[in-house]
Amino acid sequence: MDHGILEHATSFLMFVRRVKVLNPPDAGSIVVHCSAGVGRTGCFIVIDALLERLKHEKTIDIYGHVTLLRAQR
Repeated sequence: MDHGILEHATSFLMFVRRVKVLNPPDAGSIVVHCSAGVGRTGCFIVIDALLERLKHEKTIDIYGHVTLLRAQR
C-alpha cells in the first residue's frame, strides 16, 4: 500500500512534465521507483505514457495500458 493520495492532480502533472523537461530525448529511459513500488510509481509511469500517446494518437486506453504494465511486472 502506498502513502495516500494527493489533494490535487495539478501538482502531480507538473511533476511529470518537469521530469520530461529535465530528461533530454537522447538520454534514454528513466528508472522510476518508490518505497512500495505500486501506487505513485505506477501512476507516474501510466500518466507519462498516456500523455505521450495522446500527443501522437489522440486516444488513450487507461485500462488497457494498466493491464499491459501489470503483465510486465
